[in-house]
Amino acid sequence: MATSLASGAPGFLDPSVAGRLLLAAWIASWVVVGYSIMPYITVESAGRLVRGVMDLSTSEFVAAVVGLLLGLLIAVLLGLPLANLPGPYGWLLPIVSVVLGFGMMGLTVAKRGDLRQGLRDLGLVGRPAQAGGSAEAFDGPHVYVDTSAIIDGR
Repeated sequence: MATSLASGAPGFLDPSVAGRLLLAAWIASWVVVGYSIMPYITVESAGRLVRGVMDLSTSEFVAAVVGLLLGLLIAVLLGLPLANLPGPYGWLLPIVSVVLGFGMMGLTVAKRGDLRQGLRDLGLVGRPAQAGGSAEAFDGPHVYVDTSAIIDGR
């Protein structure tokens, strides 16, 4: 029986003319609602995202991308074993691990200065800071000259 909860009122799937009109009105109203709110969900959100990325400095952007990649790697490594758990935990915990993985992006952007200094101290990026020397010792280009060029003099 294809009637709604109120007795005698036509339902959406009722093959009568009243049921079809109700279904058409329902679809038309949701089309109007969809077209009125979709630009705010898609275009406005994309515009804010583009403006936010344009305002990022290069170090913030690189830190965000590296953090996102590390976070998603952590999410995969956590999510695969957690997906084998029984019950609702098997699908809920991998989602939580992905959210925590995206949190890694925020952490790397927030701590980018400390991470950059740590990589510099390890010698992986740039030159390590001297303990007792001045910062001016590394400024400017370094010229390496062969001793035979100095002795020959041509």
